Amino acid sequence: MSDRHKTKKQPMDELAELLKQVIESEKTGIRDKPLKDELQEIKNNLEIWVKKLTAGLKSEIELLKGEIAGHRKANEALRKSEAFMSAIVAAFDGFIYVCSDDYHIEFMNDLLIMQTGYDATGKLCYKALQKRDSVCPWCPNERVFKGELVHLEIRNPADRGWYYVVSSPLYNPDGTVSKQSLIFDITDKKKKEVERRKFKFICDNSNDSHVILDREASFLYVNKNLCETLGYSENELLKKRFPDMHPNWDKEKYHNLFDIVQNEKVVPFEILCNKKDGYTIPVEVSATGYQADGKPYVFAVLRDITERKKIEEALLKCNDILEARINERTSELVKTNKELLEEISKRKKIEEELSRTEKKLRIHAKELLEGNIALKILLRQRENDKKELEDNILSNIKQLILPYLAKLKKNRPLSDEFAYLNIIEENLKEIISPFSQKLSSSYLGLTPKEIQIADLIKDGKQDKDIMEILRISFDTVKSHRKNIRKKLGIYGQRINMRTRLLSINE
Repeated sequence: MSDRHKTKKQPMDELAELLKQVIESEKTGIRDKPLKDELQEIKNNLEIWVKKLTAGLKSEIELLKGEIAGHRKANEALRKSEAFMSAIVAAFDGFIYVCSDDYHIEFMNDLLIMQTGYDATGKLCYKALQKRDSVCPWCPNERVFKGELVHLEIRNPADRGWYYVVSSPLYNPDGTVSKQSLIFDITDKKKKEVERRKFKFICDNSNDSHVILDREASFLYVNKNLCETLGYSENELLKKRFPDMHPNWDKEKYHNLFDIVQNEKVVPFEILCNKKDGYTIPVEVSATGYQADGKPYVFAVLRDITERKKIEEALLKCNDILEARINERTSELVKTNKELLEEISKRKKIEEELSRTEKKLRIHAKELLEGNIALKILLRQRENDKKELEDNILSNIKQLILPYLAKLKKNRPLSDEFAYLNIIEENLKEIISPFSQKLSSSYLGLTPKEIQIADLIKDGKQDKDIMEILRISFDTVKSHRKNIRKKLGIYGQRINMRTRLLSINE
């Protein structure tokens, strides 16, 4: 009990004691004057105490009213604070959850409930939120419950999304501590960061300078090549504006260009740029507009064309020299052309004379050609007649004379006439030998004996006739026939040798 309540109780006890004495005296009816005086004094004291008590009670009532009003204000403030905090939680564009030190979820905001598909209050946080069977390896509970504020970037294996998590201790009215986590979905941010890194890698490895400008021509991005070209560090350039680099800066022209490139392509143009060392270099600019986060920007590619300008100057000088030489050469060509025209005139006259001569020669050539054709026909006819005569002589001797000589020699092998018969046969063969050369060449390298046998076969003679005419054995005839077939390329084939021989001489 408080001291204030104790001081209030003492006069109440005294007042109760005085009332008790007065009541007892009235019951006993005491008539003793000293006692009555004493009772009167008690009554007077009682009245004084009643007045004091009444004044104290009034003061206490006023104090209680003040405390009640204070409690009402505190409750209203608490209600407003709770409504304000509820509004903040409802308006928070992220996920909120609170869990105990044993990983049980104590609170989830509506967005997190929608994300997980159910209210997981009372469930284990790593099962409900991460679909894991054990505590997450990155769990910050130990650090948070020691009083730390922990920032983490994690990837949820359940949806493969990236999240930024801020975890802090939450001190409850009952003296317990919970972990409160605010979760921000940074998946899109991560994707943009990956795209930005790719963009930076490509730009930094380009041979050209790349820059991103806003409408006020402030540098928002510069690649490595631009820094090297102008001689500034990246931080130095990002603190500057493009007008600091351009000796002939025109703000109005830049704003017009800025607006145009947002909707259409612009032909590359040339400007001058100041380097850190004070030198000015010519650059070619290719600009294009694009939107990011709802704001317009310009992406420009700057190419140092110093070397190209030098080459252009050299080409101009060469062009001047070339033009002078062309003019000089032109005058020479005019003179030469005049001489050529005169030469052409002379040659035309010669060509006309040659044309007339050529016409005469063509007529003569035609006459010679016709005579030559007639001569060729006569020669061909002579050759045909000669061949026919040779074939007739050869055929007549072989068919009409030699067979009969062979029979005469067979009938008179021992007479004196046999020698004359042999002489006649040899002379006849000598006469027809020029005709037989053609047969030899047609028979593809046959021996003289093989030519004789082939000629007899062509004439229709059988093996027995050949034996008698050439006076050779049957086996010799067979051997020669085999060799002839091989040389004619018909050995082992069912082709008539006489037909083959006849086809050769055709």
